[in-house]
Order: sequence, then structure tokens, then C-alpha cells
Amino acid sequence: MDIFLNLKNKLKYLTSFIVVFRLVFSYESIEPLNKYKKGKIAQITYINNEPSIDGIGDDKIWESAISITDFIQTDPINMSKPTQKTEVKLLYNNSNLFVLARLYDNNPKKITTKLTLRDDWYEGFDDKADYFRIEFDSRHDHQTAFAFSVNASGVQLDEFVFDDSNYDGDWNAVWTSETQIDSAGWIIEMKIPFSAFRFSKKDEMIWGLNIARYIHRNNEYISWVGYPHGIGGIASKFGHLIGLKKFMIQRKLQFKPYMIFGQNNYENKIIKPNDINGSFENYNDMSQLKNIGLDIKYNFNTDVSLETTINPDFGQIEADPTEINLTAYETYYTEKRAFFLESASIFETPINVFYSRRIGESLDSILIKGEIKAINANLNDSITQKTNITSAYKLVGKTNSGFTYGVLRAITHNELTNFDIQRNINKYTNLRLIQDIFDGNSYLGMIYSNMTNSFSSSSALSLDGVLSLFGNQIYSDFQLVKSNVNSKKGIGFTSSATYESTHPWEIWFLNSYYDKSFNLEKTGYLWRNNLEEYSFGIGYKIRNSFWKFRRLYFSSEIEYAENLDNLPIEKKLILSANQYWANYWNSGIIWEYSPKNFNDLLTYDYEDGDLGPITIDSKSEGLKLFIQTDQRNLFSSRFEYGLGRNDLSDFGSNIYANLNFSPNENLKVSFDYYNGYSSEKYHWVEITESNEISIDNPNLEIKTKHFIFSNAQNRVTNLTSRFNISFNRNTSLQLYTEYFYSHTNHLNFLELIPDSSEFPINNLEYYEPYMDPLNFSMDEENDFNSGSKLVTPKIEPTLYPKYTSYSTNIVFHWDYSPGSSLYIVYTYYKIINGKLLSDPFEVIEYSENDKWVETYLDYSLFIKLNYWFDL
Repeated sequence: MDIFLNLKNKLKYLTSFIVVFRLVFSYESIEPLNKYKKGKIAQITYINNEPSIDGIGDDKIWESAISITDFIQTDPINMSKPTQKTEVKLLYNNSNLFVLARLYDNNPKKITTKLTLRDDWYEGFDDKADYFRIEFDSRHDHQTAFAFSVNASGVQLDEFVFDDSNYDGDWNAVWTSETQIDSAGWIIEMKIPFSAFRFSKKDEMIWGLNIARYIHRNNEYISWVGYPHGIGGIASKFGHLIGLKKFMIQRKLQFKPYMIFGQNNYENKIIKPNDINGSFENYNDMSQLKNIGLDIKYNFNTDVSLETTINPDFGQIEADPTEINLTAYETYYTEKRAFFLESASIFETPINVFYSRRIGESLDSILIKGEIKAINANLNDSITQKTNITSAYKLVGKTNSGFTYGVLRAITHNELTNFDIQRNINKYTNLRLIQDIFDGNSYLGMIYSNMTNSFSSSSALSLDGVLSLFGNQIYSDFQLVKSNVNSKKGIGFTSSATYESTHPWEIWFLNSYYDKSFNLEKTGYLWRNNLEEYSFGIGYKIRNSFWKFRRLYFSSEIEYAENLDNLPIEKKLILSANQYWANYWNSGIIWEYSPKNFNDLLTYDYEDGDLGPITIDSKSEGLKLFIQTDQRNLFSSRFEYGLGRNDLSDFGSNIYANLNFSPNENLKVSFDYYNGYSSEKYHWVEITESNEISIDNPNLEIKTKHFIFSNAQNRVTNLTSRFNISFNRNTSLQLYTEYFYSHTNHLNFLELIPDSSEFPINNLEYYEPYMDPLNFSMDEENDFNSGSKLVTPKIEPTLYPKYTSYSTNIVFHWDYSPGSSLYIVYTYYKIINGKLLSDPFEVIEYSENDKWVETYLDYSLFIKLNYWFDL
């Protein structure tokens, strides 16, 4: 389609224009969005003593504070008078900041309470309960802020605002709050230590400030500073807090020792490698887990803090979701470890130069054979080992001139085993520098990420920036990265721009380029290299209510991508429509169309890391429908249905259903069900090799590669359940279960025959791959062919044609003191690879020794205790 090629050329010119525009444009007003902030100045009062934090708010000391009452409703009726009155008072002394909020309500019995874990935004706040939030831009940089929220049950939530566009819910502080519901509404009292903030001391300081309230039964959002819908930004939209002076004192040292003890049990039956009978060996182990460690945080001043950890605990409470990935694309997993989550936003960039899950992942160690102490690929001297993290530290700070810096350093080593190996140490270093420009919500930055060990090195150096213009109506970013892996260098680049305003139209654009040598696999995360991609989209919003709709949104997007051999690998048109109904239901429809594309990574063999010839993806289209009920109700649900087809008569469909039940403020039960089915004419299987007699020399055997496909039917089923009960706001019990089922039914096999005269042809003239029947002599009854030495893919365990698993986690969590917790965790995980079992109970009970079936069982129980000291 010519439209995609024309788009590519036009977007190249647009990219050049954006770069020039950034260089030319160099001024904005000092205070962004000033016209909306007129009169939004709050006064905080200094006190020598402090009020009691009991949720009553009757201390006379509050009478010295100036009330803030000029709030405005921003949703559902934008820029209108709130339905309920709100009054907030602010005080401070040398060490703490105090907040009193009187949230009036003419029907207190309808105030919605919800008990959840601390920091659970989606279940304890969002649209689930009444809550109060106060946010401080303590640096007054219009880019960062510290947000503190409390719901009507007294559950706390703290977040860090970064890039004037995102909330980091993994940031944590230790502060105090109490709530009480009475005949006039509800009251909140908060005590926040100044050690929770970052700021530069001055004789007279000005902080950014916003205050908000959510009324659940009305789905009403009330804010101190109000804006019309469509104006972007977070911290840049705050009003101002005055009255703070430089005699504030921060506590310097915080530390948290921990101890953990428990037991891991493994009971595995694994098929012996190269065994023609499919017999297995037992690998059983029981290990005692006993560990102690220490986390330390030291505030050098109000701008700079150092975090370090000794013998850290990086255990995960909930495991990663089950997935079978045999493709060339690495799965991206979110970070769950507390040390790496804290202050993680400073290291975030459009291209993931730093991917914290690299730290502590399995690494290659050197197997010592006699005098051999260096990697020799031919002798296969490299083996994979799990690692321990010995130590890690972070140093983060920001100066008064808007210069931010961050350093993260970690050291890992391989665990001891029965193998004679050379001890290997990985050293990770990450350096981040950012300089604010213009009015503060724009910046230029640099990040350097490095990993070295005894036999390899990998690094990436990057320049990036964010530009927010014309009252946050235009937001753009860019990043240029140079990678270096064992002296092999590569380049990556990305740039994007978005226009959004109070007008109904919005526009966005993206361009990325990654050369063939660009590599972040040891320090960061990259979906793929050898890529140049473009996308352009237009959206239209109807924000005002009419008929049965609250809002409507329509969008269209064109995507184009090619590899650096000018081979088109993606051409796609996406149309969507979302409906937001007056009863607070939500529904939508998405349609996608792709003309014929080339696929240069389909024939990847994950076992050998080998790649076969380029194939063709035929013309296809897909449709997705979804509907979601009001999430505030006792029962709520979401249903999705998708289907797709292509010109080869391939067909696929999937169903997703979610059901939530919240009978009271203490209990939440949810179920998620997914079922996907597809039928493929050419399903990629694997690369095999055979020894064949050379035509030119009958005495010479030549290794010949075979690229195997199959006619296949695929089905994946996933069922998860969550049971969360909160006994109070500090104590909870969580139960999580997952059943996973995957079946690839190979009906018959085919071989791709790539004629060397056909692959490739100059320019874009590629022939369709030719599929030739492959006569496999082996099947599930006659499961090994002694001539070919190949196990049929119908039962080959490494291809996972029949896979069933079940896992469960039970977590008891008690915050027995501020910043201090007790965890009791039980984990059970069982995999049956090679046999299909129809429900979780069959997986648990399975104990047979069936041929060509592997079983993996891992169960553990451990207790973790930590205590927070603030000196």
C-alpha cells in the first residue's frame, strides 16, 4: 500500500521539523498555566508545639491556621460548584507538616469506606472509596511532587510525581494519619515529616500545592486548582504554598534491619537429554533459608539522599504470570523488588537503557576443565547459574538550579553448586543526570548504564529530553543511545510528540530507529533491533454529556515499520471508538487491518538461537469488542471478545472475562478467565539438522538445516482468582491462584524450502515461501525415529505442545509499627509438561510416571520480619 510508504517519507520530514523546533523555541513564561492559578495561594502557619493526630481535629492549635475553602468540581461537571463543602488547614513546626481536612457531607451514612493494603490505588482509592489527597511540589520545579492520600477507612497511599505526567506508586514514606466519620461528614488529620520531602532551603520558600477530594457515590472529583478537560500536566498545574521558612529540620538517618527464614522444597522429574526412550531422572532438594540484612537511608541534606543495602532480601511475594514464549522477543517483566522500585522513576527513559530485572538474573559462569579458564564456544564451557545480590546502593539528589543526579550500583555473584566453576561477579553501574529547562517541566538528560564481569562488558550511553510547550498542549520527547557490547557498537533513536488541548482534536506521532548492532540485553530492555518504525494517530473527544453518554472518544492510527534491509515488516491501520455511558459503564470497539507484510524473525529457534529464512505474513484483519460495568458496584465485571482471520483462512478468537465481588469494605474476591483458540496453516515449529551426502562429493556429508512448520490448532486457557481480606488497615490476608493450560495440536508437518535463487531478490521483490510436505515417520505411538534422531514435536518437551500448571500464593501481612512489617508467605507451583490436565485438582494430584512427561514441583514457606528506625 502506497499510503504506508508515503507516510514514512512525510514523517521523516516531521521528525526533522521537531528537532529544529526544539532548537529554535527557547522561552516560556516562568510560571506555567498562570491564568488558572490566580488567587490560588495558601498560607501555612508555624507552631511551636504540635496537634494530637487522632482524627478528631478539636485541638485549639488548629485555630491559628488559615482555612482553605475555595474548591471547584472538575468531574463529572467540569469547572462547577462542588456538591459538598471542603475545608483544609495547614500547620508546621521544625520537624513536621500537619494537615487537617474537614470533608463535609450532608449524608455521612453514604460515605464509602474500603479497607485494603497500604498503597493499593486501584482497590482502596480510584473509584472504590471516598478519599482525600494533598500534593506538594516541594522543589517548585513544576515537574516533581510528593502526594499523600487517605481514604475514609484510614488507608494510606503515597506517590511520587515525575516528568509532570506520571505517578510512581512505589515511592514510600513513613507518616501518620487518622480519620473519623461523624454527623457532619468525615475528618482527616495528617502528620508528615519533612524528611519525606526533597527541597532546597531558602529564607522564604514557595512550594507547589494542590488538594483534592473524591466523593464515591457521586463519582465526583473536587480540586483546589481546577482546569478544563484536555490540559495536560500534574505538578505544573499546582497552586502555591507560602509561609515556609528555612528552620525546618530533617532526620538524617533511617535504617531497616530484616531477617528471613523458611524452607524451599523441589521435587522434579526431568527427561534425560538425548534419551531415545523418554525416561526421566528425579531431582529432589530441600533447602533451609536463613538470612539477615540491612537497608540504610541517609539524608545528607534536604536535597540529597543515599540508600544502600547489605545482604539484601530481594524475594518476590507474587511470582510472574505464567507464559510460554518460544519467539525471538524477550518477555518484559515488571519490577517487584522494593530496593529497585524506590526512586526508580529517575532512571526511566523512552528507550529502556536501564532494566532493573537484569540485576540478579541468571548469568553465564565459566566451567573449569583442567587448565581451561576462558569461554570456548566450541567446547561449551559456559553454563548458566543463578545469582545472589551481594550489595547495592543509590545516591539521588537535586540542586536548587534544577540539576538532578542519580547513581545506582549493584554487585552480584553466582551461587555455589556441585560444578567446578570459576566464581563470577557482575558489577552494575547506572548514572543519571537531568537539567531542567524553561519553566521546569521540560528537561535535558543523560544516562549511562554498564555491566561488567570477568569475561564480558556491556554499556549504553544516552542523551534524552522532554519538552512541554504552550501550556502543556504540546508534549514531546526524544532519546539517542549508543550501545557497546564487547566493543561492538550500535545506535538507537526515538522521538515522539503529542498535541492535546481543550479542543476535541488530538494528534500524536512516533519515530524509532535501532540499527543491527544496537544491543541492550545485559543492561536494558529492547523489543528488537534492526528496525525503523513510524506511527501517526488522530483522536477526537466529545467531553460534554449528551443523550446516554458522558463522553465519547474516536481514534485512528497508522503504523509502519521496516528492517534496515528496507523490508516492510509491519503495515497496520487501527480504528477505535470508546463509549463512556451515563450509568458509568464503558464499552468499545477496535478494528485492525494489515496488508501483506514480511516476517524476518518468525523462524527463530529459541533452543539454538538460530534464525531461518524470511517468511510472509498474509493480509489480515481483526476485531475486538469490550464492555465494562460500573466498577463502584457490589458486583462488577468486564467482558472482552476478539477475533481475527487472514488470507490463508487462518482463524483466531479469544474471550476474556473478569468478575469482582466486594460485599463489604473488608473483602474483595475476583476471578479472571481467558480462553484463546487459533487455527494456523503454517505454524512455526523449529529448525532441525540432518547429515546428507554431497552431490559433488559422495564421500562428504553435509549438515542440512530443515525449517519445520505444521498445520496446527492452538488453545490457551488461563484462570486466576484473588481473595483479599483486610482485618484492619494494618493487617491482611491474600490468596492468589492460577491455572494455566496450553495445547498445540500439530496435525501434519511441512518443510519450508527456501530456494537460494529466490531469497532474497533485490529491492522488495520476495517470493512467497514454498511449503513442501514433510514426511515425519514418528508420531506419539512411535515416538522416536532412529534415523533422524528427532523427537516428534507432538511430544517434544522443549516445545511445550502439552503444558499444564497450577500455582498458589498465600500471604499474611501485618504492619505492626510505622514502616515495619511481618510477612508469612506460602508458595506452591506445579508444572506438568507433556500432559493435558483439565482442572487444577488434577494438576495437584498428578503423580504418574508417564512417558515423555516432565513434572516440576516447588513449594516453600517463609517468614520475614523487618523494623524501621528513624534517628
